[in-house]
Amino acid sequence: MLRRSLLVLGTSAALSLGLGLTHPNLAHPEPIVLAQSDAPKSRRQGRKHRSVDGKQRSKQTRHKRTENGRESRTEWTGHNGRKATRDVTVTNDRELGQRTKDVTYTGPGGKQRTANHQTNKTQNGYTRGSVFTDAQGRQATKDVVVNNDKENGIRTKDVTFVGRDGQTRTANHTTTQTETGFERNSVLTDANGNQATRDAIVSRDTENGVRTRDVDYVGRDGQTRTVNDTTSRTEDGYERNTVLTRGNGDQVTRDVDAYWDAESGTWVKDIDVTKD
Repeated sequence: MLRRSLLVLGTSAALSLGLGLTHPNLAHPEPIVLAQSDAPKSRRQGRKHRSVDGKQRSKQTRHKRTENGRESRTEWTGHNGRKATRDVTVTNDRELGQRTKDVTYTGPGGKQRTANHQTNKTQNGYTRGSVFTDAQGRQATKDVVVNNDKENGIRTKDVTFVGRDGQTRTANHTTTQTETGFERNSVLTDANGNQATRDAIVSRDTENGVRTRDVDYVGRDGQTRTVNDTTSRTEDGYERNTVLTRGNGDQVTRDVDAYWDAESGTWVKDIDVTKD
């Protein structure tokens, strides 16, 4: 049995008490975070320092709002003074319903990698095309098509990956809204046509503060793996029980007891992991 206790100071941790729905293992649109240009200096720069074995490292991020979007630069400095950067430019064309995001990574050795994304709003959803270019000029692409059928509560997301090797892989997801949550079916197809599936059922009992998530995975090897997860709201936090069953029947159980200790102003999270 493995037991861990996490103590986190500060009241912001109390925000984690909510039981909102999650969407695991899916590539969602990246959120657009616009930093206010008149924010406090420390918040704009987002400077952080870390010390590992007495060695100092730093990270600094600067944001700038532009006429049609934003720009940002993140700079990492290692303990040896070597630097790496990430430059992001986001442009929004509201009239055309289009958003572009261009990212350039420059490593400590000066080599660059880029990621260029273009998202277009459609009548029932959106499309997104992404091109990833490595330091040698080789490219990979990712195309996403999302359609929402609001009348029937159905959302489909079809993703096509073409790797640097030229081979194609696909992921097709269908999410159906239910009275108490949603159901999601995913089919993943590799370059050789082999398929794996993932079926998830999420249900929420808002009156009693209980959320369940049951997931069945069938891998390319034909073996089935399941995850059964129950989260319950408590008076001062929440409890969560997760049971993972592998293809050979072995189980791993993870129990979480999280609560806010008002007297000490501390958020406490106890985790027990049991392997059969």
